Amino acid sequence: MKRFLCIFFLIYSLLPMYPQAKEKIEFDHLKKIFLLNSYYQTHTWVIAETKGYSPYLYRPDYELDIEYLSAVNTAKTPERNLILLNCFKEFYGKKDYDLIIIISQPAYKFVAENYPMLTFMHGKKIVCAGVAIDDSLPEIPNVLFLSLKFAVNETIEQMLKFESAITDVFIINDNTSSGLASKKAIQRQVEKASFLKGRNINIRYNKNSNTEDLMQEIKQLPPTTALLVGFYAQTGKGYDISPEEFVSILTDASAFPVFCLVDIYMHKEIIGGKMLEGITLGKLIGQLAQSILNEGTAPGRIIHQEQTRWKFSYPQIANHKWFTALPEKAELKYKPLGFFEKHKLWLIPVAFLLGLSFVAFLIVLYFNRLLRAKLTEKTQSLRQYVSKFEQFVENMPIAYIELDIAYTVRYWNSAAQKMFGYVQSEVCNAHVDDIVNLQNSDVHISSIIKNIISQDISNSIINVAKKEGSMMVCEWFFTEVRDENGIPIHYMCMVVDITEETRLRKELEAMVEKSKAMLLQNDRFIAYSMHDLKNLMTPIISYSELLSLEQTTPKMKSTIEKLNKSANSVVQVFIEMMNISRIRSGLVQVEKQPFELLTMVCDIMSMLEINFKRKNITVTNTIGQNINVLIDLEMTHSIFLNLLGNAIKFTYPNGNIVMSAEQENEDFVAISISNDGMPADIEKLNQLISNRKYFTTKGTSGEEGSGLGLLLCTDLVQKNGGKLSVTRYKNDSGACFTFTLPLVRQ
Repeated sequence: MKRFLCIFFLIYSLLPMYPQAKEKIEFDHLKKIFLLNSYYQTHTWVIAETKGYSPYLYRPDYELDIEYLSAVNTAKTPERNLILLNCFKEFYGKKDYDLIIIISQPAYKFVAENYPMLTFMHGKKIVCAGVAIDDSLPEIPNVLFLSLKFAVNETIEQMLKFESAITDVFIINDNTSSGLASKKAIQRQVEKASFLKGRNINIRYNKNSNTEDLMQEIKQLPPTTALLVGFYAQTGKGYDISPEEFVSILTDASAFPVFCLVDIYMHKEIIGGKMLEGITLGKLIGQLAQSILNEGTAPGRIIHQEQTRWKFSYPQIANHKWFTALPEKAELKYKPLGFFEKHKLWLIPVAFLLGLSFVAFLIVLYFNRLLRAKLTEKTQSLRQYVSKFEQFVENMPIAYIELDIAYTVRYWNSAAQKMFGYVQSEVCNAHVDDIVNLQNSDVHISSIIKNIISQDISNSIINVAKKEGSMMVCEWFFTEVRDENGIPIHYMCMVVDITEETRLRKELEAMVEKSKAMLLQNDRFIAYSMHDLKNLMTPIISYSELLSLEQTTPKMKSTIEKLNKSANSVVQVFIEMMNISRIRSGLVQVEKQPFELLTMVCDIMSMLEINFKRKNITVTNTIGQNINVLIDLEMTHSIFLNLLGNAIKFTYPNGNIVMSAEQENEDFVAISISNDGMPADIEKLNQLISNRKYFTTKGTSGEEGSGLGLLLCTDLVQKNGGKLSVTRYKNDSGACFTFTLPLVRQ
């Protein structure tokens, strides 16, 4: 629901222009008055501008309660309405008021529909001002309506006097309940207008309910139309439009003369009219409240007082030359300014602007001098930088060439002259194809540059010929320079002669391949030699085992056992050396296949069971099932045998060995073999694993070894794609060897 025109009357009624209200009336007690209005604009203006209904109702002997009834929150849902009624009951239910004043159509409708629940109003005198009686609403007891007089006919008659060519009068009201009530009152007066009888004047009313549609409707009116604003505060955008905004939109949308019926719309853009005045309504409310509170009745004379006055805007009537046609007692709301006021309006700003301009000129002049000095300094610095850059480009050891988009040489430094044999004068403005000769005469350097830049490649190696004909290998670096629109403007090329570097690289590659072949031949020789030596030691071992069966002296038997033990150790060393040589020489090929880790570990533990029992070692295996690894079976078998044998060797009798596995990531599993016992020299072990430094240590029971087992394990783990590492075991006793193996991808 929107603002009703009578609210604007009330705004003016708050001005201190009613002399009778200044007289203090003594009462035996403070008179309590409850005033209910419906619109935010009225409420804000009353509270902020006049601090109450001064001077008509804001008095020392009145206790005035003003309630702002939000039309948006009422009559939407029963729940909202009930909440609002409960608030009224809580705040005002216990007060005994002497007079109830209702202003505006929405407030009147709210009270009429909810009067049974507004118990604090029961039995009280109620004054309704600025409302139209609605027979469809329930009757409010003890109500006095303060009727209003509209001056529609007088205004239309004066419009026709001002402009004799007017054929249509377009009256504007919105479609809210307040606007429709105003429209009905206007229609009643127009129907009774005697001066319209016999005249061909069309009275039109707007049909659309929002501002945008209204403007379209106005554009369809005849050119001899005059506009008359009754009440309009509704838009199609969900908010109330202010009078100032509406008048501005209305005058911008057409060149029709505009009149109004409510003084709140009176602006410089409005010609004028005999308008309803809020100040008069304020007087009537003040007189009525005083009469009722003093005498208990309302005087009839105030009901029929004149409530309209003529008001005009000088700029509009001057533009239309209607100044002489003003009716009597007309007020120029916007009067013409005197000579001094007219000049003051522009002289003061002009003088201020001149002074401001002079100060600004001095400031600009000062900063201009500073800027020029700074610019001179920067220019000199830039020139020095450019000079240094040109010297750097000219004297740098790398050939630098600049080409335009047609591949014509624009710059050629001294390094390019030394490299290609052409001086600057020979190449300037020459095509690059005529200077740089390629080994393949069917291809041009410009086509190569174009192809490389189109593929966003920054460098390329090209074989070119010098001026005297000898070939050289060059590495070219290209940069395409573009303007702000992305269009190429020139190319920058830097050329490095890598002929000698290429020759040395080829010689080095040949030497590396030759060394690899020699090392491979050497590793093969060692592998075959170790195999032959192992075969030679086999008879010695066999004979020593036979001799140990013969009946000999204890001393001889001890000697034979030592001989057998030494021969077996030598054979073990030969086997390990042979395996290492075979792996490094590439004689052993890796054949990976999926295998369950737990199955392999159980097989190896069965093979070494007698070794565990010999030293009464407890073996704990926490490796779980369903760990499938992709490995070379024979190599991984050797890794477990060597590492478990190493753990048995350095574990004291009655000691412990722990085997575990943990997934390192989605590709690898880490297997750990840990033992307590003899403290391990971690530094030496890491050197053996990483640097291939050889050493050997006796076991806890005097076991001897070659020390080559860890070297072999390192190579075998790497062949399977993993890595081997060693750390101290808990309490710095023993060691923990960890190696990784690849998992089978799911």
